[in-house]
Amino acid sequence: FEAAGDRPRAYLALYLQAMGQIRLARQEGRDELLARMRALEEPGWSPRERRLGGWIQAFNARDRGDLAAYQDFAVDLTAQCRALGDRIEGWVAAFALAQALYFDSRLDAAIELLDLTVDDMRGAGCLREYATFMALNASFRLVRDQSAETVARARDAVQMLQSDGMLWWMADALAWLPAGQGRWADAARVQGWADGHVRRLGEPRGRIFGGLRERMAQRLSQRTDAAELSVHLTRGEGLSDVEALALVFAGP
Repeated sequence: FEAAGDRPRAYLALYLQAMGQIRLARQEGRDELLARMRALEEPGWSPRERRLGGWIQAFNARDRGDLAAYQDFAVDLTAQCRALGDRIEGWVAAFALAQALYFDSRLDAAIELLDLTVDDMRGAGCLREYATFMALNASFRLVRDQSAETVARARDAVQMLQSDGMLWWMADALAWLPAGQGRWADAARVQGWADGHVRRLGEPRGRIFGGLRERMAQRLSQRTDAAELSVHLTRGEGLSDVEALALVFAGP
């Protein structure tokens, strides 16, 4: 594309390459990819046309620990989308902003934003295309509470992810439901099942779910004997998805 002078497609190709590095948690080369993207931008490009470079810059900042820059980007993009009436891009911006709020320890605000976003998607009939948005909404809620609404949203997210073969995406969050209900053996087995998914995928956990795994490990170690915990985790790794979900939604 660069050789053909096709700047927009070259820009998109570099964005996809950089996103691949981000997904695999690889730092090398990301700044260079961003610099090549910025070099392709033309003075006449609108903020919307430049947004892919903005995403990579924001992700690079986030992964260096500059969460303020990441949040500023998400806030600005959300405002731009509202001003332009861009509903779909606004959903994506809200997804990013919710993560920024979560990183800033503003869990309630993140949940409120995702509740509104998911409900808007549902009204537009677009939930299937954005299953991970539902899953993040349910995951944040499971960390905070185990209310009837939270359980209902978790069930909806699980059903959608299952239909896409992506249940692994929120597997770490599902252990929080039995844990919140005091079912620590079930929580340990569900966590073992989630660990199995991660090992089979061969990819590192992202910042959010890696953090959830660490927090759950602390809780389990405080409430379960070490030898017993090891047994539950090992047994959980051998569970099928159906068996693991039966433990998740077994109730108190």
